[in-house]
Amino acid sequence: PSPIPNRERALMLGAALRGGDPGRVLGLADVRHVVTPFPTSIPGARLVARVDGVFRYELSTAVGRIFFVREAIVAANDQSAFDIIRGRSFQAEVTAALAEPMEVPPPKRGLHGYSVARLLVDEPERTEIATICSEPALAVVTRTFDPGWQVTVDGVAVKSVRADLTFTAFVVPAGEHRIGMTYRPASFKIGSILSIASLVIVGALAASGRSAESI
Repeated sequence: PSPIPNRERALMLGAALRGGDPGRVLGLADVRHVVTPFPTSIPGARLVARVDGVFRYELSTAVGRIFFVREAIVAANDQSAFDIIRGRSFQAEVTAALAEPMEVPPPKRGLHGYSVARLLVDEPERTEIATICSEPALAVVTRTFDPGWQVTVDGVAVKSVRADLTFTAFVVPAGEHRIGMTYRPASFKIGSILSIASLVIVGALAASGRSAESI
């Protein structure tokens, strides 16, 4: 049920084939290894193994599960965001292209501030992160964006938006905080409501002296 493969993620990775810097694009997707039958000239790639004509490279450009950006811009559409990512001057930790405006626009970070994150839990449908920031910062998590992701800061729900075509972004306040991400799609909520409704009906029938088998 996790929203792993999607069109936007494939489009983002395609920027490497359309003139973008492949090291930076793959790094944005937190890709750490490349396995290929061909030698590669990807910047930052280090050959670590070669078996039966197949090469395995290790990349030094991966940004990690979460990173902070200095500023955010709202892309007019996906094509505009794609053009930003494939630009040779694009740096993931400098600029994020948002798919829509945020309710409270993230401030542009200063040059001398700091933002630190430590990954506590990284499961398919749950992520927990501890952060310390000297000022409010826009965090980008390399989880495929989906409305089913519920993001909280210290247990309080916050708004998230799609960033860099496919990832999940939200503002982290200054100070120490605990970030939680849980995947709860609409189908999960509907199923929970139906289950509760069924239990209520069965309970009501039992209370009235009828058995469930008589339904």
